[in-house]
This record gives sequence, C-alpha cells and structure tokens, in this order.
Amino acid sequence: MLSRIAQQTLIYSLIALVIIWGYVPFLWDMGWPAYTLLGLALCSLIAWGVAGLTGLRTFLAKRSSQFGISLAISALAIAAILVTVNVVANLYNQKKDITQAQLYSLSSQSKNIARQIQEGMLIEVWTTNIQQMAPNQDLAKFLENYRIESGGKIKVQVRNPNNDNLLAKERGITKDNVILLRAASGRESRIDNLNKDKIEEQITNALVQAIKGVKKMVCFTSGHGEMSLESPDNGGLSSIKQSLENSSYQTKTVSVITNTDVPTDCEALVIAGPKSEPTDNGLEVMKKYLSSGGKVLILFGATTPQKWNALIKPYGVELRDDIILDLSVQPPTIVATQKFTPGIDIVSSLDRPVILPQAASLALPTSGKSGNFTVKSMVSSESRAFGKKKNGMKAIRAQMVAGDLPGPLSVAALVEDPRATPAKNEVPGGIEGLMPPSDGHFDGDGHDHGHDHGSIIPEWLGVSKAWAQNKKDASIPATLPPATDDKPSETKLVVVASDLFVANSFVSQLGNSDFFMNSVSYLLADKDVLGIRPRQLKATRLQLSSETDRKVLATVFLLAGLCFLGAIAAASRRRKSSL
Repeated sequence: MLSRIAQQTLIYSLIALVIIWGYVPFLWDMGWPAYTLLGLALCSLIAWGVAGLTGLRTFLAKRSSQFGISLAISALAIAAILVTVNVVANLYNQKKDITQAQLYSLSSQSKNIARQIQEGMLIEVWTTNIQQMAPNQDLAKFLENYRIESGGKIKVQVRNPNNDNLLAKERGITKDNVILLRAASGRESRIDNLNKDKIEEQITNALVQAIKGVKKMVCFTSGHGEMSLESPDNGGLSSIKQSLENSSYQTKTVSVITNTDVPTDCEALVIAGPKSEPTDNGLEVMKKYLSSGGKVLILFGATTPQKWNALIKPYGVELRDDIILDLSVQPPTIVATQKFTPGIDIVSSLDRPVILPQAASLALPTSGKSGNFTVKSMVSSESRAFGKKKNGMKAIRAQMVAGDLPGPLSVAALVEDPRATPAKNEVPGGIEGLMPPSDGHFDGDGHDHGHDHGSIIPEWLGVSKAWAQNKKDASIPATLPPATDDKPSETKLVVVASDLFVANSFVSQLGNSDFFMNSVSYLLADKDVLGIRPRQLKATRLQLSSETDRKVLATVFLLAGLCFLGAIAAASRRRKSSL
C-alpha cells in the first residue's frame, strides 16, 4: 500500500513540476513551489524504493527486466554520445552542412581566397549585439569559418564600442554594427551596413579589398547611344554598376568620341549596346586600345548597326544582320540557353541558363583561328532556335522559313592570343571579381516575371513579312593589326550578341549576372575566382520566445511521460492477466 502511494505521489509531483515550469512561469520564478514539489518527489522516490525493496529485487532478477535496463542504458549512452559530439562541434565549429544551398559554410570561392592569404588578417566586429546583426545566421560561428580555412591567419574579434571607447575612436567607429578588416600590412576595408542576405559576399569582397589594397577600373564607353551606367531604368546599367562596385571594382564612363585615347587607368573596356553608328574618332580610339593589348567586353544585339563590325571583324568575329527566334519561349525574341562550350573558364562554372533578349548570331572562322588569335564560341542557342534576317524588313514572321539559319547559333565568343594566356593557378592580379549568384527567376516557358520590357522591344518585332534568302557565312578573313610571332598580344576580346541581357530588367535572370561578371573577371585575369560567387544567405528558422520554448519542451516531456506510464500500465495489466 505504501509503495503504491509513494509511486503515485512521485508521478504526480513530477507532472506538476513540469506543468509549473512550462505553463505557469510565475510560480516557477517564485522558487518555493518548485522546490516543494522537487522535495516531495525525492521523498516519494525514497519511500517507494524502501517499501518496494523486496519487489524491486524480484523485478531485477527477471530476464525481461534486465533486458529493459540494458536497453535503457544503451539508449542513454547513445544520447550521451550525440550530446557530446554536438557540444564539441559547437565549441570547435566543426559541422557538416547538409543544406542544399550550403547556407552555413563558406563557398568554394571564399575558401580559395582565405587559403591564399599570406599575411595576418584581423576581422573586428564592432557591435553591441552580434545576434541582431544577422537574425538568420550565427555570425560569430560563420566568421569562424574564415579563420579555419585560412589556417589561423585570419583572426576574429567581437568588440563592444561602448566598452572599448578609446579603441573604437582610434578605429573610426562612429556607429553600431560595423565590421572592420585590417591586414598586417596596414591595409583596411570595412562594412558599414551589413546586408543579412549577402553576408558572405560582403565579407569576402571586403577581405579581397584589404588584401589587394586597390580596385581595378572597369570603363564603359559613351557617345554612341550606349546604355547608361547610372540609369536605374529598365534599359540602364545601374544594377551592373552596383554589382561591380560591390565586387572590388571601380567603374566610370569614358567618351570615345571626344578623347584621343582610352584613359590609362581603364584596365577593361565595356561597349554596352551602342545604338548609333560608330564615329570615325571613336572607332579609331577603340581600335588603338585593342591593338595595344586592351581587354574589351563588347555587348551588341539585333539592333546594333552593322558598321560596328569594323571593330570586331579584324579579330575574326562578325555580327550577322539577323535576330534569333525560339518559338518555345515567350516572347520568341528571347534566347534561353545552357549550351556552353566546355573548357572555357568564363562559362565552365555556370550551372543555370543565360537569358539573352534580342540576340543576333555571330559568324566565326571555321578554322577557329584569326591570325595569331584563337576564336572560340562560348555560348550557343538551343538547336530549336533559328536566325532570321532583319535588314530592311519591318517585321518578323515567327516561324522558320527557307533562308533562315538553323540552330544552334553562336551568341558569344572569346578572342585571345593563346601565347599570352597564363596557365592555371598562375594568375596575375590574384583574387578579385566577386558577386553572388543571381536571385531572379525565369520560368520554364520563357516568361519573365515582374519586369516591363515594352519600352525596350523595337516596333519591327510585331508585324509579319517574308524574308529574303540568307547567304551562308564562310570563314571571315582576318585583317589584324601588325603583330610579331615573338611577342604575343595581350589583347582579349569577349563579344556577346545581346546587349539587353545586362540591362536592369534582365541582369537578375538566372545566370546573366554570373556570365557578365565572369567575363569581366576573365578579362582582368582574375581566373582563380571565376563563377564561384558567394551565395545569398537566406535561411528560414522557427524563432521561439523563451516562454514559448518552455511550453513546447514541457509538452514534449508530458507526452513522453504519458507514453512511458502507458507502457508500464500495459505491461502490468498483461502480467496480472497471465497469473
């Protein structure tokens, strides 16, 4: 009788203790109710053990009881091992990231940069509350990844500006939540406004800036109706400008119709969508820049005047007077393709299609050579696409007829002198050119969502008319600037037959931004970090308050206890019925 009373008192005391802890926090905070129940449970346990000592011996002597105790000990041992592993992993930041987007580990690019660091680097996080800096990320643990990958060359310190006033003043910290990166050589970079969705991108780019100490200049031409670097409109390049400047590059616009030379600080030149024919002076300036070893990214399209071929034809590339149509995509004037040429760094890492609106096709030499230069097609349309001549026509008949060029058709090409191309891992300039993968979307039938492209689609796209016979293109003869065999040219040329793919309305689509940034990185010899852009860290977590958290745990404990008691009751009933 005493044993049963003690047993029931123990059970009810424990249940009451869990209920108070989980659902009545003010009684728990008072202290004495919890201590009273805990003492009562402890006394009941002792009384139960004393009163049922004989029965306990009989119970322990049974084989089934010994098996159950062994099973319970094994379960506790496994739980203890798991808890120990978790604690050790938490202390030493050793985890296996099994999320599909690898949200809690560094990208391959960031690891590569961290491993290349030769001097000491200190990451100082100036904040009064590091948890509030990145609600979706354990920032302290994430920064620890950089220390691990660098082999200890990167140190991480979290400082409170209110507690370290003098040092904060010395560092120029005037606001909360600032990340300062300081190289042993004295170079610095800082992140004043941390974007919780682009943590790795910002930190890695700041790391690169602190290592290099100088940003390379990417110049955009003007004077021929090119897309504006500053314009936030659909057809502008403000998004590209922001991406470049966030990725350790400088940008500026240069006029090629008023200057006699491209400025000497321009390490790469971008010709983005000229609308008018090239002026004599502008053409000569750009030809001179190319022949002197310039690095040029040319973005043409179906609306580009044919006279611009005077710039690229000497290098074995010609922009055809056509437009590529793909009837499986709406509108059909958009080329959505993932046909990338293997072995070319610019596109080898792209894992998503590129979206090329109003693309023309490129004619390339069949031999793949133009003088000393190699000419390679990087991106081609899908086989289902075809090219229609548009010269002199007012409209397009959206169906393939005789004279149309069947796909696949080249839409992007790379021209370079292979004798001047550095080998893998022998890259001048080191580590720059960073950007996260695009976050736009483009559905399977080719529809672009959320953008108004009406203002940038020309009028001649809308009416039907037959097309003239299109002649077959042969290998283009090269009329190259003089070059000697003993001195390889450093000229590099990337030609893309679509200009609008980098416009604000399209650059966020699938692989477009990566394709552009890879091209710039390649021209600037930043090949070791091509296309492995840090991801945008977007994690969704269940955020519970401490009170809600206690209720959830209390419910779990009660349910587990009820299941345990039910099992005991069932076993007791079965034992009695067998007697």
